[in-house]
Amino acid sequence: MMTAREYAKNATAVLHHILHIPTDEFDNDGTAAVIEQAIRDATRDRDSWVGEQLKEAQAAAQQRLARLLSSSPAVIYSFKATGDYAPTFVSENIRTVFGYGPGEYLEHPSFWRDRVHPDDLTRVEEAISQFFQNGIHTVEYRFRRNDGSYCWVNDEQQLIRDKEGQPLEIVGSWSDITARKTAEEAQVGAQQRLARLLSSSPAVIYSYKATGDFAPTFVSKNIRTCWVTSRRNTWRTRIFGGAACTPMSLPRWRASLYTCSSKATIPSSIDFSRRMVPTAG
Repeated sequence: MMTAREYAKNATAVLHHILHIPTDEFDNDGTAAVIEQAIRDATRDRDSWVGEQLKEAQAAAQQRLARLLSSSPAVIYSFKATGDYAPTFVSENIRTVFGYGPGEYLEHPSFWRDRVHPDDLTRVEEAISQFFQNGIHTVEYRFRRNDGSYCWVNDEQQLIRDKEGQPLEIVGSWSDITARKTAEEAQVGAQQRLARLLSSSPAVIYSYKATGDFAPTFVSKNIRTCWVTSRRNTWRTRIFGGAACTPMSLPRWRASLYTCSSKATIPSSIDFSRRMVPTAG
């Protein structure tokens, strides 16, 4: 790559040739010096302009990233993967999600551990101990907000390694999943209440496929008290109803399998025998 002085000398020679000025009247060194200085000035101005443009582009990118992180429902954070595991970054939206300022996380290495629910801490730390084996980790636990209340978070982490493959930094995200956990708990509670209602009902609730082998798909647990049989036996017996019917009711039961598909309910009453079947099936 030519230097500014080499460009200036070449340009001087070309200029001398074009102007047809006698050699003794043409100042080669002076002309080359002027051209060289002009090249240097232009290069400096160009580099300065490029530098300013680069700074502006970087500032704009950082602002856009900051806006994206602030509006994200997940808090992005990072900390060292070795040594004291000191925090290195946290997004500004930690204020809106948990009520803490970024400095509270960045200035206190024990920030996270001090705020995990005591009943979850052992389980979470055991899960994290496997993290360095695969470099990816996800765990759910309760985390204390700044107002003292607890929320459920989904914590996803990924290990960043250097060129030599050594652990460098851990980048993660905290997502508030309290609404999902509340819905799951409500669903479990509803299922438990339904199970209690079915168990105390005087009627056995059941279902089976409407085609093919008419295999059983559900039966309430109170079959143990209404009929002396086991729930497991009901599942294992493909046509349990036919096996439990009294001989007088069996034809009506078989006919009902084919008429039920076109009507809301089975049209006939069927007498079932109380069969003594071992609980183990």
